[in-house]
Formats: sequence, C-alpha cells, structure tokens
Amino acid sequence: MKYAVFLAGLVLLVPAGILASSYSRRVRECVFFALVFFTAFTDRCDINFLERWWYAGSTRGFEFSIVDLFALILLMSTVVTLRREGGRIFWPASLAPMLIYFAYASFTVAVSNPKLFGMFEIVKLLRGMLVFIAVAWFIRSRRDAYILLYALSAVLIYNGCLAVLQRYVWSIYRVYGTFPHSNILGDYCCLTAPLLLAIALSGERRTIKAFCTAAWTLGAVATILTIARMPSVVFLATSAGALIAGHGARVDARKTALLLILATVVCGIFYRGLDALEERHQADRTAAAFKPEGGRTGFYRVGWMMAKDHPFGVGLNNWGWYYHLYCHWAGDDTSRPYSSTAEPGDGRATQGHTLYGLTLGELGWPGLLISLLLWFRWLSIAGRHFFVRNSELWTLIGIGCFFGFLAEFLANTTEITFRNQQIFMLFNIMTGLAVAAHRMTFAASAYELRGGAYR
Repeated sequence: MKYAVFLAGLVLLVPAGILASSYSRRVRECVFFALVFFTAFTDRCDINFLERWWYAGSTRGFEFSIVDLFALILLMSTVVTLRREGGRIFWPASLAPMLIYFAYASFTVAVSNPKLFGMFEIVKLLRGMLVFIAVAWFIRSRRDAYILLYALSAVLIYNGCLAVLQRYVWSIYRVYGTFPHSNILGDYCCLTAPLLLAIALSGERRTIKAFCTAAWTLGAVATILTIARMPSVVFLATSAGALIAGHGARVDARKTALLLILATVVCGIFYRGLDALEERHQADRTAAAFKPEGGRTGFYRVGWMMAKDHPFGVGLNNWGWYYHLYCHWAGDDTSRPYSSTAEPGDGRATQGHTLYGLTLGELGWPGLLISLLLWFRWLSIAGRHFFVRNSELWTLIGIGCFFGFLAEFLANTTEITFRNQQIFMLFNIMTGLAVAAHRMTFAASAYELRGGAYR
C-alpha cells in the first residue's frame, strides 16, 4: 500500500505540486514548511526498495520519503519562478566539496564488493544534495527564514511535549519522540537548539521569538529525557556558545530577565534528569570493567585496522559486511559473516557507533580527510558571521548554524546519527540556510541587493 501511495504521489502529486507552487508563492511556502517539518517523520513516511533490514549499516535500502517529494516540488517551482521574482540560479557554497566527497564515495563503491550497500548510501547522498540546493535557492527573504524557524519550532515543541508523555505517562525510560531512537532525538535537538536560542534573544518579531523560546526549552526537556550523555552535554555547551557569540556584547534588562528564567528552567530540568544519567553512566562503567577493550574506542580501532588493510577503505556502507574480520578489536566475539547480500544467514554485526571511525574504515584515510575538509567548509561558511558586528537576522542565523554544525560534529564522535536520514536531511536544510544567510550578509555587489534576489 505504501508503495502505491508513493508512486501515485510521484506521478500525480509532484507535477500538480510543481504547477501550483509555480503559480502561487504561498503554496510554495507551505511546501517549504512541510519539507522542514516532516524531517522529524521520515521514518514513518518513507518506503525502502530492496530493503535489507537485517544489515548493520547506516542505510539499509533505497530510501525515499515524503521529504524528497517536497524537495523536488520546491526545487522545480523555485527554478521556474526565479526570473519572474528577480532571483537567479547560483552555485551554492560548499557544493564543490560535497561533489568531491560524492565522487570519492562513488569510487569506493565501484572498486569494492559488495556494491549494493554502498549504492544505498550513494542514493541518500544525492537526496541530501537535492534538499540542500532546493533550500539554498529558495530562501531569499526574512519571511522565508521565518518559515523555516516556525517549522523547526513546531517540531521541537511537539517532540518536547511527546517526550514528557512518553516518560511520565507511558513510563518509557529513554524517550524517543517521533524518531526511531533516543540518540536521534537528542541530536536533532542539539542541531537546532543554538539557532533557536540565537533568534529567541534577538530583536525580531515577538511571535517568532516566543516560538523559538518555547521550542528551545522543550528541546532541552526532550534532550535530557533521552538519557543520552553526549547530546545532553553538547546541547548546553553549544547553546551557551551561540548565546555568548550572538548576544554577549548586547545584553539588556529584558534579555537578562529572559536568560535567568531560561537558566532556572533548564537547570531544574537537568537536575531532574541527573540521576538517570548517572545511573546509565555507572552501568556502562560496570560493563567496561568486564570488557575493557570494548566501548566506543573499540570502533575507532576497527576503523583503523580496516584502513590499514584497505587503503581506500572497505567501501561505503560496507562496515557491517567486513566487521566479522575485525570485531575482536572492539572486544566483540559474537559477530558472524553474512551469507549473501540477499539473506543474512547466521550473520550478525554491530554498527560503527562513531562517524569518524566508520568513515575511516569505509573510505580509508583519503575519505576521512575529504570528510573533515567538508566539515571545515560548512563551519567556515557559518563561522564567517562572527566577524560581522551587528545583530541582524542573517548574522544570528549564521552563528546559530555554526554552533548547530559544531554540535553535530561533536555528537558524532560517539554516534553515527549524522547518517540517519532524519538528521542528514535536516543538516542539509540547515546547510542551505547557512548558505542563504552567507549570501545575504556578504552579497557580492549593491546590484545584487537591489535586484530582489537577496531582499
């Protein structure tokens, strides 16, 4: 049934959506809102072709979701209306290193075996670039940025309330909101929280500030209720960074009062969840005492040994296929090889649990270097706003995106949530937002500003 609905949407709704969005700016704005909002629901609104649910990989099929349909509608309708609305097509910053990474990843798939699992990830990379370009070309005004902020706020408010229900009404120990895992919810909050806090304390409209304040507060609630250690620390650290960088020199009585209220609420929330965090930490320490070679560092060792034996890596998304050969480096003696790419047989493996160890093992040292350079490029695009001495919306968006990217970079030292499609799609949306903010702040000429593309 899901496949029939997807094909009907692709054949009927996408052309109709492109047509309607091309004629109506308001329809296009609704599509953009839906694109952002449904990043939190892609796990429930997607289909998987050739799904290999049993495989220990970051992608287990050719994934397509409702977000892809919205992205396609947004991109095509934006291209059609650019000239009419005074805009133009441009080469988005960071697209070149993204293409270099894509080309190298494709090379590793071509020279490795098996190729099926790598193709799963290649398709996801293409989907991410589609979303990135669509958002970068669409956002050309404050109103467009507001739509994105409202959508992100709606996601965090909904998930914050749902997290409270899951914990205190349904007695779920580690809440997960609308996501498949608690860590993904925590990372989603970490990625968006600095941006929302920067806007909450800005001089923008009261409505958007109220939404961002509520979203950031409920995001803090959701994060601590996940009992995820790294997201809890990163959430506070990057939010504080965004606060200091965006408003440190411009604190007034109103901001001070709001900060005190937020600090009191957040301290109470984290104090309330401290016992659960300590309990989980103690359980992990006890487990580590019986298996000292395990833990997250074990996956770095596995990645190191894979890269040592395979200079260009074992192939994108092939970690699970080769894991049984290196599992002893992670203190794991239960892994077994898969019988084929069609059936697992008695095979079992463990996911990498660290993005950089996983990247090293799958893509080798060249791939890890390209990946780190790409991260540096993303951070530099947003980080350039540190040198702008004002509190304009675009400057605060740039600073908020910088700390959101930094949060994701740090969180994935112990997780691989970046490769989850919810986080990956949201990250590409925020990268498109950062590129738009960069162009708005550092427009090449006064002619571009007058042309309407950057108003």
